Amino acid sequence: MMRLPTTSDRGPGPRLFLGDAAGHPHDEGEAAERTGQAPGNARHAVLVVDDSEQDLILLRAAFETVGLDGGLRWAKDADQARAYFLGEPPFDDRAKDPIPSLVLLDIQLTTEDGFTVLGWLRSQNAEWRRVPVIMLTTTQQRSEISRAYDMGANSFLTKPTGFEDLCKMVADLSSYWLKRNKRG
Repeated sequence: MMRLPTTSDRGPGPRLFLGDAAGHPHDEGEAAERTGQAPGNARHAVLVVDDSEQDLILLRAAFETVGLDGGLRWAKDADQARAYFLGEPPFDDRAKDPIPSLVLLDIQLTTEDGFTVLGWLRSQNAEWRRVPVIMLTTTQQRSEISRAYDMGANSFLTKPTGFEDLCKMVADLSSYWLKRNKRG
């Protein structure tokens, strides 16, 4: 588990915010003011499937620090991840919750594990099967890494333990998966 950065760690940069269970900011006008974007108009939606609200807070802060805030969505478990892709409540507004450009998927979820989500996603329509899925977890077990790739994960990363490393990882993910990578 990473520690939460303090204001002095991050400098005078963007403020940290926490959205609702669907990953929306509590006040979209405030989010638009912070990001310079119209509410709900992030260029890339990144779906984080992780039951840890603390990890979500850190990811949001890292995305903000590297200038990518506004596009992060959150599903706290396998049921919410499926609801997100299916466009079911609370994710039934595709203007706010578009099909993501990238999924960051933890293995250890509260009800069903991340492998279940990955298997379900890879068994769906072609558009969803092409969404890059990055397993972002604490495990380093070779058997879980192999299983993730065998099931169709595009990458497997261990969660960094420090905020600076997390920001570097987010910048690298963005550079490759959101900017350079071409999707079919």
